[in-house]
Amino acid sequence: MSATVSNIFENLSPSYRLKCIAGKNGINSQPVHWVSVVEDDDEKKFRNTNEIILTSGLRNSHEDYLLKFAQKLNQANACALIINIGPYIKEIPKNLIDFCNEVSLPLFIMPWEILMVDVVRDICHFIIYEETTQSNISELVQNIIFKTENIESQIKQLERYGYSKDSIYCPAILKIQVEGKDDYDALTKHLGIYCEEITGSTSTHKCISFVYNRLITLIFVDYTKELVENFITSFYKNLPLKFLRHKIYMCIGSNKNDIYSLSVNFKRILPLIKVAIKNDTKVLFYDSAGIYKILAEVNDLNVLKEYYDETIGLIIRYDGEKLTDLYQFIKSYILLDGNVQAVAEKHFVHRNTVNNQLKKIEKITGIDPFSVEGKARFSIALKILDLYAF
Repeated sequence: MSATVSNIFENLSPSYRLKCIAGKNGINSQPVHWVSVVEDDDEKKFRNTNEIILTSGLRNSHEDYLLKFAQKLNQANACALIINIGPYIKEIPKNLIDFCNEVSLPLFIMPWEILMVDVVRDICHFIIYEETTQSNISELVQNIIFKTENIESQIKQLERYGYSKDSIYCPAILKIQVEGKDDYDALTKHLGIYCEEITGSTSTHKCISFVYNRLITLIFVDYTKELVENFITSFYKNLPLKFLRHKIYMCIGSNKNDIYSLSVNFKRILPLIKVAIKNDTKVLFYDSAGIYKILAEVNDLNVLKEYYDETIGLIIRYDGEKLTDLYQFIKSYILLDGNVQAVAEKHFVHRNTVNNQLKKIEKITGIDPFSVEGKARFSIALKILDLYAF
């Protein structure tokens, strides 16, 4: 988790005499990326988001200057405003306090004799330290997942950062399906920041995040099932406007395992994101994934490919050679629980046509789709296709 307004100010020297007078509800709401001194309300100065802003009010020339200044900061998604009380701003207007409370923008004041450059320097140092620490933690967790031969050494290093090997580590992956010409990598980066804003870290639970193969990856540490569900609810409920035109899918691993199972737990949910996308399921839990759980546990993909090649693969190849659409008929037949009449209505054909197509499928594959075993084999093959693009 990146630095927040709360832990930054907890670690600043008491000699700065900073005091939060409004917007306290926003102290833990978002990660802080940098700090700047801004002395005017020029729009160009508000391009960067997630910043702490310091000002002495040098351009404080009219009654509503500070209010409009804060409004622009809020629109730019600033994290906090620090005002240096002195000759330019002698007291904080009530409308500014009310606004900061309304939008949860933390508002701090500090005495004039405190040099802003000293505060900026210390905040910068803390942000860089936190970013380095989180980068190290993220790298350690990725090594634990992908380089399991050194797992004991990696776990010992992780424990030095306050993570216990006995904690519960629950992985989650998120993928955004970009519509139009929007920049995928930029959206993924902003999505990761948004996830950080929601998760937060406390003494009882933490969250580690990184990007793997263009997937946002979250490792929930000591999250109960309720906390995971709260994250999901908050994630979709408060989704920023920039994401609303795109679809975002999420797969959640098991939250019953310690760090020694993290590698297996993570790798088993990777293919499930394809299932979520294919079935347009916003959130797919591994623990509720049914037969997909069994298929995701098969380490030798050649076994699954052979099973697929002997069933659905045969039909797809036949369709390609003969320009038929038998695959669509068997797929509909399985998805509609073997209801021939429902398949006929879906494809706008007579039920006898469906029966003839199914008999042709039996002739090609040697599998009777009318039997219980035949339905099961085709159903499993379709699920293998959902998981892997053979």
